[in-house]
Amino acid sequence: MLPKTGEAAMQAHIVLAHPEPLSFNAHLAGLARRTLEAKGWQVTSADLLIPQYPMWWHLAPAMLRGWIDRVSVHGAVYSRAKRFEAGRLLGKRAMLSVTVGTSAETYAHDGRSGDIDLLLWPVGFSLAYVG
Repeated sequence: MLPKTGEAAMQAHIVLAHPEPLSFNAHLAGLARRTLEAKGWQVTSADLLIPQYPMWWHLAPAMLRGWIDRVSVHGAVYSRAKRFEAGRLLGKRAMLSVTVGTSAETYAHDGRSGDIDLLLWPVGFSLAYVG
């Protein structure tokens, strides 16, 4: 979706959760940045969040969980009255970009590593919780 003439550019924020700056995940985050910028997006924050991370030990890396803890501050981002459909970030979008070290079949519903939808649920639910 591109902004119309005179409208502010859409804004994206890419969270690279990998400690190695030359990793494949860093490459994917850079590719996402360049692609969005070429489409007229500003890549810093706001309308779209893209966590880019590898699946380690069937979980998101600790650095992503730490980022969620630091950014999702009680009172500012969520509260008892401001969550889910009433969340402060309602209307914003997120897209998980995750790498794994095996085939798609491995993460199928009956795959050896488990159903990828179930493994991604904690991050997705955390995002849904804040709106």
